[in-house]
This record gives sequence, C-alpha cells and structure tokens, in this order.
Amino acid sequence: MRIALRTRDVRVVVLDKLTYAGNLASLADVIDDPRVTFVEGDVADRATVQGVVAGQRPDAVINF
Repeated sequence: MRIALRTRDVRVVVLDKLTYAGNLASLADVIDDPRVTFVEGDVADRATVQGVVAGQRPDAVINF
C-alpha cells in the first residue's frame, strides 16, 4: 500500500476489524493522506464488504 501511495495516483481503502491483530497505529504514517480511507469492519461480513465496494468502487481488492 505504501509503495502504491508513493508511486501511483491511487486511492486506498483499508477495511479492518481491529481485533487483537489490527491496530490503527500501524497506519499512522498514511492515515492522514486524503487518498486513504479507513473503514472498521469485518471482511467476513458480506454486507460490510458490499457496502465498501459499492461506495468506494475499487479497481482492485487485496486481502492481507
């Protein structure tokens, strides 16, 4: 994500449930970039993912 933000004109949507493995501090260096949107939610929740895809209209989805 950081490489894409440095080298391309992209928008990034981060969808994270923020459980034991997720931490907003890991996005501290990019969260204020206007091209970055954070959505708290579960990738296993179909309605959440559909809402993000419909609202953000991404060209690609990458699951880390």
